[in-house]
Amino acid sequence: MEAPTPHLLLLLLLLFAVSLLTATTADDGAAMLALAKSLSPPPSDWSTTSSTGYCKWSGVRCSSDRVSSINLEEKSLSGGLAPEISSLSELKTITLQRNKLTGKIPSFAKLASLQEIYIDSNLFDGVEPGAFAGLTSLQILSMSDNPNLSPWSFPSELAESTSLTTIYLDNTTISGALPDIFENFASLQNLRLSYNNITGPLPSSLAKSSIQNLWINNQLSGLSGSIEVLSGMTSLSQAWLQKNHLTGDIPKVLTSMPNLNLIDVSNNNLTGEILKFPDPVKFTYKPGNVLLGTDAGDSSTPGTGGKGGGGSGGSSGGGSVRLL
Repeated sequence: MEAPTPHLLLLLLLLFAVSLLTATTADDGAAMLALAKSLSPPPSDWSTTSSTGYCKWSGVRCSSDRVSSINLEEKSLSGGLAPEISSLSELKTITLQRNKLTGKIPSFAKLASLQEIYIDSNLFDGVEPGAFAGLTSLQILSMSDNPNLSPWSFPSELAESTSLTTIYLDNTTISGALPDIFENFASLQNLRLSYNNITGPLPSSLAKSSIQNLWINNQLSGLSGSIEVLSGMTSLSQAWLQKNHLTGDIPKVLTSMPNLNLIDVSNNNLTGEILKFPDPVKFTYKPGNVLLGTDAGDSSTPGTGGKGGGGSGGSSGGGSVRLL
């Protein structure tokens, strides 16, 4: 039997590539049709009967007939998200925040091209187990303000997402201790976990991260343990730790951190001396805590500047601020 000629091999490879492209395009069409049927109402130019033409639907962007982006932010959508969305293997961005979507957040597992997920401010009631596994390109996970979720744990599978820069999971009913995985996130800048029921200590791996803004205030049952881990967070700009059950001293090294401009530890059980931070650092330690030192009755160290804020909120005195 004669060996195939180079021309025949090339033809076979081309036929295989065409069949593969046709199959993946068909997968995208089926997934988009399922998504259209799951939304209520779907956008007016989306079809619930045909799996073709989806690249021309509003809010959809494609590259070579493959869906790369879905943007339906603030469209008054209800209904749910079809699980078939997990077959959009070239999807890079999904933006669905500020709608009224319900049901479970489907699995995005193995969508290796996915870079940004924005599903905050919805009415989802659960998260599929392992929903974020294998997202090796993920940079932003934003799903804040989904208060109807059944209690769930911080998704430890995110350890595979080593390119993460932003994790926003505040007000999402997370409970239990945080996994000690933050050394995996060399690029992580923003970690927002406020208004949950996270318990236990601050993970030691936080000291090996590059986090600049840490929001972990207002835990229902309260974090416990010391805040010594902050000593190693040399990139820290803001630390919102109020309304927990943290104990021990405030590390003195914080007063010499070059990028720090705000730290709020009010309403905890910290002890030791009141530290003096340089301008313009805003240091809030009252009410709560049993700190020793000069205290003129203010909630901030004397002479500290008026910088406040965190996310879209701000701080005044010793009070806590809702961060959205």
